[in-house]
Amino acid sequence: MRFVLVIVSLTAIALGLIHLRGAELSERHQIQQLEYQYRVEMRRKLWDQQVRLGYLVAPGQVRRRADEMGLGFVEKSNVACEVPKTGPATPPVPREHKR
Repeated sequence: MRFVLVIVSLTAIALGLIHLRGAELSERHQIQQLEYQYRVEMRRKLWDQQVRLGYLVAPGQVRRRADEMGLGFVEKSNVACEVPKTGPATPPVPREHKR
């Protein structure tokens, strides 16, 4: 009689473990699906943000906003600007230390 009780108990425990493992696999699958959806959503948001940023920094849009704000940008000119030339750099003169 005890032997039958042990067999039935072990069978119930085994069935419970099988059920728990199945539920765990199901939950892991759901977690993976949610993570994938989250990644896709974040990539979509990042893409939209990059598109909006690209629109805002486009030269035409910058010029239009600068005109609206009255910043008075000057158009690019073809005049070359000269940089003053300096002589060779002289090394600094070492100072004497007071003791």
